[in-house]
Amino acid sequence: MRPLQVVLKLRQWAEFVVVDEDALEKLTLVHSRIPGAGPLPAGPHGLVAALLRHCVALCAPDSRISKKFRDEMIRHVAYHRPIIGMHSWTELDDAADGFRVKKPREEAADGVRQCVAELLAHLATGVDVKLDLVGTP
Repeated sequence: MRPLQVVLKLRQWAEFVVVDEDALEKLTLVHSRIPGAGPLPAGPHGLVAALLRHCVALCAPDSRISKKFRDEMIRHVAYHRPIIGMHSWTELDDAADGFRVKKPREEAADGVRQCVAELLAHLATGVDVKLDLVGTP
């Protein structure tokens, strides 16, 4: 089973659901290890959306992470952003309301889920948390 799943809301908005308690605890730990992350967002989708905002923010030259980690995040965000763009009009750092997906919607939502799972795994690795959100179907 995939720990990170996506649900379509209002037929065109993809929202994330974390169905594995261990994965949710690890995502919470990742959030706690990000410098200046702020309070823990409400709900699994809120947490995922916040972590995606942090992925983008950590790419900034003034972010409080090592250059090596920043360079890794820049590379991964640059790789995943255009792939997500093929499936959704929503920007990585603006997903609080979900990802507005293109047609075919279920396929697009799954494409976004795959990229988000991989990107969050890279973020987790950078803060010393082992996390696999991709799983198997």
